[in-house]
Amino acid sequence: FWVNHDLIRVAPLLPVLREVKRFILKTQGEIVILDFHRFPVGFHGRPARHKRLVSLLTRELGSFALQSSSASASTLLRDIWEHRDNRRLIVAYGDKTIAAESDWLWGPLPQMWGNQQTTSGLRNFLQRSMDNAKQRAPALWAAMAELTPTPLDVMFNPTGSLRAMADAVNRNLTSWFRNQWWPHTNIVASDFFLGNNLIDIAVSANLRKINMVES
Repeated sequence: FWVNHDLIRVAPLLPVLREVKRFILKTQGEIVILDFHRFPVGFHGRPARHKRLVSLLTRELGSFALQSSSASASTLLRDIWEHRDNRRLIVAYGDKTIAAESDWLWGPLPQMWGNQQTTSGLRNFLQRSMDNAKQRAPALWAAMAELTPTPLDVMFNPTGSLRAMADAVNRNLTSWFRNQWWPHTNIVASDFFLGNNLIDIAVSANLRKINMVES
């Protein structure tokens, strides 16, 4: 099995799974979400391949996986930390049918992806996503805070286009999430994430939410 970027192979899956395992073993209290979002090559109409993949996941990570029946969107972090079996890994699986057959695979994790090529277009899309999040019941979801290059970008500037687009967005993401969207944000994906300050903002937002609950 391989980790893919759409149709392109990037890296073998097994070493990645073992890196995740090592991280869990070396840390305390870190909750990990592993999202198998799409299966673009070799899985359509082949349930046996899904079963082989699930078997691999069970062997490598099953002992760390939090059962989907034991938690929900209203579950508090401390509820997970208090599990005596130290299960801190949430595995989201993009095939609902296969996920439903397992007691520890979670269903697909929604990704709000706007396919935007400009900073203003991305901001408008993310604002709509945050507005919609206010109306939905609490659940895991991801805001894809990235610009998407066009085929021409990839053809004529394959190395510079992604970095330049990420730089254009990252200088704004910190402000957007710190000043406006932190109350409704769940998961944020960004390119070249060291170019923004979203990790510190996430920590700060969680502390603010704790203080709001306790007060």
